Amino acid sequence: MDNLDGSDHYSKPSEGQFPFFLPPQTTTANTHIYTEPPISLLTIILDTHPSAWALLSPTLPFSTFLAHLLVFINAHLACNNSNQICLIAAHPQRAEFLYPSPSPPPSASPLNQKNGHSTGPEKQQSETISEANHYRPFLSLQQTLLTSLTTLLTYHSPSTQNQPTPSIALSGALTLALTYHNRLLSSLSTSKN
Repeated sequence: MDNLDGSDHYSKPSEGQFPFFLPPQTTTANTHIYTEPPISLLTIILDTHPSAWALLSPTLPFSTFLAHLLVFINAHLACNNSNQICLIAAHPQRAEFLYPSPSPPPSASPLNQKNGHSTGPEKQQSETISEANHYRPFLSLQQTLLTSLTTLLTYHSPSTQNQPTPSIALSGALTLALTYHNRLLSSLSTSKN
């Protein structure tokens, strides 16, 4: 395998040793100790143009796509505890972060307002029980993503309503992705020094 991908994951066995049953720590020649993989940032730019998703809805509904996207993102997060996600929406005439959210999440007070009704302790207890079976990073990602998408898709500016097919802000989304990546790199380099 090492010869195929050019990496040096395991040490090469010396003469007379069978390479498949010896872990790298037990070989005597050229030993490598397993270290955790480096931090990985996955940046996804999501095209959220409403008319494009309306055309795709017979074959791939947006809700199905989001479910598959969350599975992919959760798999990335599960690979390494220090992996990070950046999700950016390229919407007509604008681009914005979906995750991490630029605004703080709403507080979890006992009297949250939902659809004009306050949620009492019994409602919150049932939500807490259903959330008990979720891995906390996955759940916070899902809640933040759905809240950000709902906010984005319910927002309609007058400039985009008058145009038949407004352009997507893909260049703005790429700029946001690159600046976020650069900010993370600079914060990692200052934390190591």
